[in-house]
Amino acid sequence: MKYNSMKTLMTAAVLGLGATQALADPKPLSSYQEGDTAVLTGTVIGIDGDDFTLDFGGDTIEVELEGWTWGADVSQYLKAGDEVVVSGTVEDGWFDNREIEANNIYLTATRDYYYVVDTSPAYVGAVEADVNRQGSTQGQDQQQVQNQQQGQNQNQDLTEGTYISTRGEVTKVSGREFTVESDGKTLTIDTAEMMYNPLDKAYGEPIEQGDRVYVYGEVDDEFFSKKEISANSVVKLRDASEQS
Repeated sequence: MKYNSMKTLMTAAVLGLGATQALADPKPLSSYQEGDTAVLTGTVIGIDGDDFTLDFGGDTIEVELEGWTWGADVSQYLKAGDEVVVSGTVEDGWFDNREIEANNIYLTATRDYYYVVDTSPAYVGAVEADVNRQGSTQGQDQQQVQNQQQGQNQNQDLTEGTYISTRGEVTKVSGREFTVESDGKTLTIDTAEMMYNPLDKAYGEPIEQGDRVYVYGEVDDEFFSKKEISANSVVKLRDASEQS
């Protein structure tokens, strides 16, 4: 079975680990140099204006949101107790305290991804967790998964059973399916096999026409040679610079 990618993605340090356990054994803050990129999974334990404190693996770090347009009150988007994944740049703060300047943030509960810099996306480990919970990567070679996330397989093979990922704009929603426009191609996404329904408001803010999403799933041949993607994970992509 082949595992190909339809969109180049930067792999994160949490590749292959669950969203809530991505850094169960994290590097100590002292091991990071200023300017290093880090991807940290943890829990929000405090919010102070436009910053928040993240508890990860028994350690804490201040998360700076410089350049974000969430306003002076981050509590509009986050609250204490939220599980998040933060990808950003390590900085030296006052009195040798380390901080991380967030480039992007993934909210585990809502599967929302906010970004100002869309590299080393924080959702990668969470997507792996979704897929592993559904048993879709059992027996899958780890190097093949890693190559796929890094966009090293570019054949874009749509053979049935192939696992692919894509990012694009939702153009239509109908029942448990939606269509995505990506690089000039229109793909049908079927969410029926997912553990939750991302199109149902009962599970949070539903996926709607006009949203940008990341989808990971398996190619499935339907009747009359119609191909669709049976989704394992769907992430809503939000440009933080567009948030009021």
